[in-house]
Amino acid sequence: MKINLKDTIKDFEKNYVSNPNAVKKGVALFKEVKVEYKPYDDGIIMFSADVPDEDGIVTHSVRIKVYKMCGMFVDGNCTCRPNQAGKLLCKHIVAATLAVQNEMFSERQTVLLNGIDVTALEHNAAKIKDGIRKYANIMARLHTCDVSQDREFQKAFNGFYRVRRDTDWQKVFYDFMEQSKHSTVNFGDILTHVYENTDKVEASFSSKLLATLNPEMPVWDKNVLSQLNIKEPSPTCADRIKRIAETYSILQKWYADYLETDNANEVIGRFDELFPNSGLTALKKIDLALWSMGVKK
Repeated sequence: MKINLKDTIKDFEKNYVSNPNAVKKGVALFKEVKVEYKPYDDGIIMFSADVPDEDGIVTHSVRIKVYKMCGMFVDGNCTCRPNQAGKLLCKHIVAATLAVQNEMFSERQTVLLNGIDVTALEHNAAKIKDGIRKYANIMARLHTCDVSQDREFQKAFNGFYRVRRDTDWQKVFYDFMEQSKHSTVNFGDILTHVYENTDKVEASFSSKLLATLNPEMPVWDKNVLSQLNIKEPSPTCADRIKRIAETYSILQKWYADYLETDNANEVIGRFDELFPNSGLTALKKIDLALWSMGVKK
């Protein structure tokens, strides 16, 4: 696994005005000088770094926040004039971020997924086979009925995804699912809609609604999060909805990175041998493999 500069640039642009020149200079600086850094927090890891200019005379102090699980840039500041004067992205933040990501990714190259061993598919074959059957039933009915009215669909979905909510909550949920079949929604849209109409923050069920409409999207499941060492934001944390959306982005990025690995190809190949013609997306196959392994001990 290697640094994906395009993704990193997108992360920069969430916090700063687009600045291709700073990115270009930062990449060159990262290659040219040694960036010294150390962590000073956990979870979202915060790093303090000393980044010299090309001449090695002036050194700037940088602080950046990077997610531990995927290396995604969150925020940063620098003592250089451009960043201090206008909160602009500077080459020092770029260089510090790339230095941190470079080490994180090289360390994770062989341990991107310690948990999935192809033999786990064999051990959990009965559970996965049953999951495929139930999931296929949901997906077959999705576009052939009005999910806001069809109790058979709702019973199948509730059973598979363990929905234990009252009828008022379910009306909001299935009404929105039906409406969203004919439009494009994202995780944040669903999370916010459910919260505003039920007063409940439903990370897992929001992801399951989205993944039903778009099987290329991952499910927020306690087994999967446990296997990937991704921590859920605390129920009492500030900006909980924002933090949940950020955590879901981490999950998305993990799948995107993992599906490019040889191990993913091996797991998917064995999945197809054990469960031929499942009709599942590659992401869903990995999701079911992780889900079948339960909570990590």
